Amino acid sequence: MAAPRNYPEKLRMWAIRIAVDLRRDRDTKSGALRRVGEQLGSKPETLRNWVHQAEVDECHRPGVSTTEAMRIAELEREVKEPRTANEILRTASAFFATGGGGQVRVELLGTAGWGSAGRVARTAGGPG
Repeated sequence: MAAPRNYPEKLRMWAIRIAVDLRRDRDTKSGALRRVGEQLGSKPETLRNWVHQAEVDECHRPGVSTTEAMRIAELEREVKEPRTANEILRTASAFFATGGGGQVRVELLGTAGWGSAGRVARTAGGPG
């Protein structure tokens, strides 16, 4: 499988516009995506995905638009942070509920603050 290519946005928009126009014309409909894909230097399936997503974005076809998909991903990231923080607090609470009188070290794995997984560990020794 070849590595994915990143095409410039202008080139993608050009290819989508040409492919849609060719598909509307009865004489050029058959093989339109294949011909445009060859000119672009990509596989027809890549162009087919672009055209499909453009049709969804323009409300010509049912599906999740690009902006909706980005918003959903953003909301999922926002929900993940409090869940991770709650898990850290739940673990620490369980540790103290069992009578762990020693020192406690909370480690956050990663650099994103509460957005990272955490771990509570009991260290040797006690307060005194």
